[in-house]
Amino acid sequence: MTIVEHISRGAPLIFIGAHPDDEVLVGPLLAFAAERSHAHVQCVTQGQSGWNLADTVCDRTLGQLRVGELEQACRVLGASCQCLGFISGTSTAHASHAVAEDETAASARWKETGEFKQEPEGILQRWSAEDERFPDCLGDCVRRYPNCVCVTFEPERGFTWHPEHRAVGSAATRLLGPAGDGQRNCRLYWVLHPEQRQSSDEVVDVSLMITDAKQNYAETVLGALSMHQTQFGKRHTEKSRTYMTGFKEVVERIILRPVT
Repeated sequence: MTIVEHISRGAPLIFIGAHPDDEVLVGPLLAFAAERSHAHVQCVTQGQSGWNLADTVCDRTLGQLRVGELEQACRVLGASCQCLGFISGTSTAHASHAVAEDETAASARWKETGEFKQEPEGILQRWSAEDERFPDCLGDCVRRYPNCVCVTFEPERGFTWHPEHRAVGSAATRLLGPAGDGQRNCRLYWVLHPEQRQSSDEVVDVSLMITDAKQNYAETVLGALSMHQTQFGKRHTEKSRTYMTGFKEVVERIILRPVT
């Protein structure tokens, strides 16, 4: 049985991601599940080490802004959400309030602080030092929804090679995969970059989900993506349109691998 068939029969869908905006990678499935049973996003960090392309001037931190964007995006998708609040990265550029920056400045900052040189195991140790219940707390939402379908990142590549994606995928797989305690409560899938596709993987063609649906799920997820203005720019700008075009190509065919 495919993941779409499981959801069609009433299985709740849970996505476990690292940062606000990760949820849009499976946004069509979340919107699909929200119509039929329940959809939930479990986000590990506030994404406070990201960039701020929205030129927002305020007294809130970037993490606070991004959690607000996550909540708005999930409302568009019809999903509930929870941010666990672990720290993303090592940068303190937005510690007291979100400052405007562009991609060049942010990339230089990440290089200087070694953001992408972090190893997933080191990240997991850091999160466990913040709260000894990590990674067990990842399974809390799964235990609330028996017989759910759960999607997380593939641990090796993490879709974009982001070390925190890889860390979350590794932690969730250890906990919820065949060797973990949660295997009786959920069916676990990895979301994959199209370049990783193997013949045995499931390909969710979002255009086929439109046939008897109440909404165009591809368009719905673009609406959710537009909520993340700190990461993709203000709506209706050239920057935002460029991100939208590239993302639509990715999300129209979602590659999933059952973890067995």
